[in-house]
Amino acid sequence: SAHCPSCGAPEESQATNACASCGQVTNTGRYDWVLADFVDDQDSRQAHIWLREIMPDEVALALGVPTKSGPRLQPAACLVWAIGHLVRDGGLSVTERDVIGKCATRNRIAAGEVEAWVEQAQQGKLAQPLLHVGLGAEEWLNQLVGFVLHDGRITGDARSLLMRLAEILQLPHYDVALAARKQAYRRQVERD
Repeated sequence: SAHCPSCGAPEESQATNACASCGQVTNTGRYDWVLADFVDDQDSRQAHIWLREIMPDEVALALGVPTKSGPRLQPAACLVWAIGHLVRDGGLSVTERDVIGKCATRNRIAAGEVEAWVEQAQQGKLAQPLLHVGLGAEEWLNQLVGFVLHDGRITGDARSLLMRLAEILQLPHYDVALAARKQAYRRQVERD
């Protein structure tokens, strides 16, 4: 090394056996390693593996998009969760039923199954899905936004339903547009 291992001062001469700054003996044999070869990180297989793992999050942070979130929820679980909250808070309007129905259709959930969930919720018999540990209401809502997205957009009716759900969940500053961008990005990353 070109620096003293004790104080970090640069070596002035290779001829002396002690650091000129601190007096530490440097050639005792205690520091016996020698850099035998330099491997460029671009040639290293391990570096590529490491970069593949770290890079998406760094790029996401630089772009201001979300990094990895919690576990991926099933569309049916998100819809049951939303229906339960909406019905408990006063029921579903025809428009809200339509939004939920379209979302269910896009996610290959039968219309009859959705109607059964609504009826069960109205009777107070709808079993809510098991909440994942550490997964809060906002993450459930975020993932529901992902299921409601259609061609990367959220219709006005769907936006109203999501905002009502945000109010029920006491998330007054919830940004549906931001959540939609995050979910669209998440889908893109999962596809690539």
